[in-house]
Amino acid sequence: MKTEQSKEKEKKVEPIKFDADNAKKTTQQVMEVEAGDVAGQEIYSETPSHHRFVMFRGKSWEELYKLYAIKLDDPDGEEVHYIIQCRDNKMLKKIFHHLDYKAKEHVLAPYVSSDGVERIWCASFKWSGKSATRGKSVKQAVVLGQKDWVKVMWEKKRGWVTRPPGGIIEKKPEFSELTTEQLIDIAFEDRIIRDVNHEAVKRNWMGQ
Repeated sequence: MKTEQSKEKEKKVEPIKFDADNAKKTTQQVMEVEAGDVAGQEIYSETPSHHRFVMFRGKSWEELYKLYAIKLDDPDGEEVHYIIQCRDNKMLKKIFHHLDYKAKEHVLAPYVSSDGVERIWCASFKWSGKSATRGKSVKQAVVLGQKDWVKVMWEKKRGWVTRPPGGIIEKKPEFSELTTEQLIDIAFEDRIIRDVNHEAVKRNWMGQ
């Protein structure tokens, strides 16, 4: 049962932390690599369940945010995604160094599942080497899921694959009225890294 304090917290509208302009800049950086809180909402960063059909927001791959992200332990010891946003290139290099150069290109793909719950898929992609198949499969899964309901499943040799429903799903995807930026802000909260003073960066660097 929710306490009055938790109810009041849900009503509070928090300022947007996610920097859309910076993300657009980072999206362009990632593309170059490829080529050469809001009230009453709980949004999680989570891989689509293979038990449910999902539909992704947007009409194209290009309109989705691409940025650098990394999986790190949170204060409770759970491994979760942290996203990186930094306008200063020197600081960005320091962040990469303090994260042992393990931050990779990711796409943030908001989706809604057939149970009506909205989430964000923070999926890594790479267009060369051993990760080429996985990277291409992420894009294909998202683009197909922007057009119709699909199940997203992982196969070791093929990467991410999709399956259409066996029949017609008449239910329309119920996306919230929140913007993509608001969804990201809620999903990642304090997991947006802007400099080396972020607690997650310190834990990784200091081994704490």
